[in-house]
Amino acid sequence: MVDEFVRRFLIDFKDKTIDCSVDPSKRKTGGALLGDRIRMNAINNSRVYMRSLATRQSNLALSQYVKEAIQILKAAGFDLIIIETSGIGQSDTEILDHSDVSLYVMTPEYGAATQLEKIDMLDFADVIALNKFDKRGALDALRDVKKQYQRNHQLWDQKPEDMPVFGTIASQFNDPGTNQLYKQVMDKIVEKTNAPLQSTFAITQEMSDKIFVIPPHRTRYLSEISENNRAYDTWVNEQAAVSEKLFALDKTIESLNESHQDIKKYYWLNLKDKLNLDPPKIGNYLKPGTKK
Repeated sequence: MVDEFVRRFLIDFKDKTIDCSVDPSKRKTGGALLGDRIRMNAINNSRVYMRSLATRQSNLALSQYVKEAIQILKAAGFDLIIIETSGIGQSDTEILDHSDVSLYVMTPEYGAATQLEKIDMLDFADVIALNKFDKRGALDALRDVKKQYQRNHQLWDQKPEDMPVFGTIASQFNDPGTNQLYKQVMDKIVEKTNAPLQSTFAITQEMSDKIFVIPPHRTRYLSEISENNRAYDTWVNEQAAVSEKLFALDKTIESLNESHQDIKKYYWLNLKDKLNLDPPKIGNYLKPGTKK
């Protein structure tokens, strides 16, 4: 999500931005895999600076040095600073102490609707992103989160549909929901900070929908092709074996028809030589001690 946000910012503005991502440290080893940068492509730009920090503790979502890091980055003249937490649980709101605008990213797979009551960030976040919107039940989750946001913020004079909750598919190129989310966040930044970051990014009002290169009902089409080919090869081998037998029988019949008289004469002579119409002496075939 942060990578897509940075990419849109670079298209929308000519300013400099910074992404400061915090990764959790493991309690057992004390180490942290600073892997956020591995999956980011937009940061490979001279106007972007990427820095990863470890929490150094397993039960925190931010590093204790985030405040000092932000002060240094402000002094360096960066126009937009993005702080990404490690997101360890439902009750973490520490990021609010360091940010002007907060964005909470969640997925439709949060469980029962009652679980939304436990998420503190729904009380304080300015914008909510419901990422992986192509998951089953995403529309129901979007409705529930919007209603929960309305209750938490006491926005009874507004419709649930107008809540700043957006279904997004960040992994999809030029996702409409991600475009709307970016525009909303930038507008909120201008509203709360009066920063000269008025976005002109073009958006549409359509909802995020997964665009499939291969339709879901055809996801096994390669397997179906290979299965069909194997079935065809088996049928060909079976038919070839039958054809060989038929060819052999046809040639045998043809040979018999051509040499019928010769074969008949041959067999007659052979049988005649072997035929002995005189009965042998019975005694020659009796066992010893048998009465004649």
